[in-house]
Amino acid sequence: MDEILKTVGLSTQLVLAALVAIGVFTSLLAVALPAIGGSKLKTRMKAVALERDQIRARERARLASEKERSRGLRQTDNRGFAGAVVEQLNLRKALVDDKTVATLRAAGYRGQRPLTMFLFARVALPLVFLAAAAFYIFGLGLLADWPMAARILIVLIAAYFGFYIPVILVKNTASKRRMSIARAWPDALDLLLICVESGNSIEAAFRRVAEEIGIQSIPLAEELILLTAEALLPARPQGRL
Repeated sequence: MDEILKTVGLSTQLVLAALVAIGVFTSLLAVALPAIGGSKLKTRMKAVALERDQIRARERARLASEKERSRGLRQTDNRGFAGAVVEQLNLRKALVDDKTVATLRAAGYRGQRPLTMFLFARVALPLVFLAAAAFYIFGLGLLADWPMAARILIVLIAAYFGFYIPVILVKNTASKRRMSIARAWPDALDLLLICVESGNSIEAAFRRVAEEIGIQSIPLAEELILLTAEALLPARPQGRL
């Protein structure tokens, strides 16, 4: 009888220990998950704050010296190997239009550097895909039973896919970004109304809404912060780009 009681007591202790361990693990998980999720938000918000400061600094430089601004833009455009390739091939004139710039902005890519990298990718990736397809088909003998014309056609299709894949990636990113903003926009409007009715200024209201809505939609938080930064900039003189 004593042995049975000891066995039952030992089993009860093991069950209690297991329940305590599960409880501790659940508590640690509940504390750690918000911290892990918030790290990405803090990183993105810090990046947006830096971009806002860059916008203000660039506009102050533009107002101080138009000549210095133009020289800075040329340096930014031609920086690096990718910029040199884009400049030498004159890809901006050949591949860039208003729709391309609007799509890049919708995807969250602003400035000259993302545009340069996008154009460089549209030139470099076709060559990479072409070389890879030619190596596998002609070098390794893949599809050796196929006619020569068919194999050449496959290589050209691979090159065309490499040329078009940057457009697909940017469009997909823009679509996901629009969806995220559209879902969070009604809540952002409600928060903005509450902040304004409580007596906050427009800038303070936008900043507060950006901080709160960033948990739900980081792209919308970025746009609100940039909107605040651009709204504080002086108007550009007429007749200037």
